[in-house]
Amino acid sequence: MIHLRYLDLSGNPIKRLPNWMVKLQNLETLDLNYCGFLVELPRDINKLINLRHLILANCDNLAWIPRGFGELTHVRTLNTFVLSENKSMLRDSAGLSELGKLKDLRGELKIKNLRCEQDMVSELNYDCTVLKKKRHLYSLTLYWMHIERENSDVVEEESDVIIKSMEALQPHSGLKELTLKYYMGAGFASWFHSLPNIVYLTLSECDRCQHLPPLDHLPFLKSLHLYRLRNLEHISAEDKVKDFAGDVMMMSAASPSTTFFPSLEILYLSTCPNLKGWWRNETASASASSFPCLSFLSIYGRPNLTSMPLYPNLDELWLEKSSWKVLPSSFVPSYKLKRLMIRGVKDIEYVPEEGIGNLTLLEKLEDGSPHLLTGTAYFKLS
Repeated sequence: MIHLRYLDLSGNPIKRLPNWMVKLQNLETLDLNYCGFLVELPRDINKLINLRHLILANCDNLAWIPRGFGELTHVRTLNTFVLSENKSMLRDSAGLSELGKLKDLRGELKIKNLRCEQDMVSELNYDCTVLKKKRHLYSLTLYWMHIERENSDVVEEESDVIIKSMEALQPHSGLKELTLKYYMGAGFASWFHSLPNIVYLTLSECDRCQHLPPLDHLPFLKSLHLYRLRNLEHISAEDKVKDFAGDVMMMSAASPSTTFFPSLEILYLSTCPNLKGWWRNETASASASSFPCLSFLSIYGRPNLTSMPLYPNLDELWLEKSSWKVLPSSFVPSYKLKRLMIRGVKDIEYVPEEGIGNLTLLEKLEDGSPHLLTGTAYFKLS
């Protein structure tokens, strides 16, 4: 087996790989996809000097990557890089500085167990190009440690460390997909302005976030998912005001000539109970801004959200456990709507005829509150 180049152990219930495996010095691909019980890799894995592809997707119990992994400079595929949660194991596990040595990484990368602590910041400052020079990565997922998510009492000094830790994780400007989960900062890194090629963006369970970085100018952003941002009050921290002529001006980082979310097609707003509106201080009608390309909108668990920009080209709308007040300024012009789902909307007795009557292309209507549909003449489906 010394000449073996490809080894597929995907779906195997193994917890630990045998130490003899590091003698396979011609091995180029090790596939461990869906090894859900796998806890650790061989500590001498750095002896696999010809390793090109280490497939660790769906290895959810992997506890750390062994120290010395950064010596495998030919590695191109590494789905998951796990930092040790146990500080007593830090001497035996690889840190972010070793990840920085893997210059040829490409495709997808998930980093788990990031810590908002001074020791991690110091390590990142030592090598602040951990991700920035990885121009072949198109997808990046950053997971912070769960325990930090549970502690919402973050003092000002810790807040400074948190933002510094995120600043040092700047990816290459060519990145197309970005997911952040359990991030505990109130604000986001400045490098969000330097991701012009982002297509898919997901922010999940970032509990201290009150507003998002400017996103409306990103030219290729097609999908925006916001999940469980419990302290999010406004999407944008900027004001929406009127000028002296009564015209609406957007006080944001985007150029005045930039179209509002020019490419956004899919928008999920889920379980952000404190979300009030799109702009921090909205003194003008929301009808002044609209999504030119939005085709799918899902609003779930947002009882305090009462205003949204227009979405004139919407194909599908899901409204669940939210307020009907979010729709009046946007709903009626959505003549192209084909699918509509309404569930758990308690502040309406029926859907007004002027809304549904205009939806001549409607193909599917689903309602979780029977009194909205049964025995009324408020729906005219063509």
